Amino acid sequence: MRAGGGGLGLIALGFCSGVREAGSNRRDAMRVLGIETSCDETAAAVVADDVRILSNVVASQEAVHAPYGGVVPELASRRHL
Repeated sequence: MRAGGGGLGLIALGFCSGVREAGSNRRDAMRVLGIETSCDETAAAVVADDVRILSNVVASQEAVHAPYGGVVPELASRRHL
C-alpha cells in the first residue's frame, strides 16, 4: 500500500505478562497490544484483560493537513518517512 492511499491497518497481539498484579492473586494477566495505522495517524494501546487501558498514544499529522482541509497524500507520505 502506498502512503496516502486511504488504507487502514489494525494489529492486535495478546500476551501473558507472568507478573502478579497489585492486590490480585492472579499471576497471568492477559495484555493486548493494539496498533492502528491510517494515512495520517498511528496509534498504539496496551489493554489488560480487555477492560483496563494501561497505555494509549496517538501520533497524528492533523496539524500538517489542517491548512488544506483534508489529507494531502504527498505530505502524508513525506511525514511517514
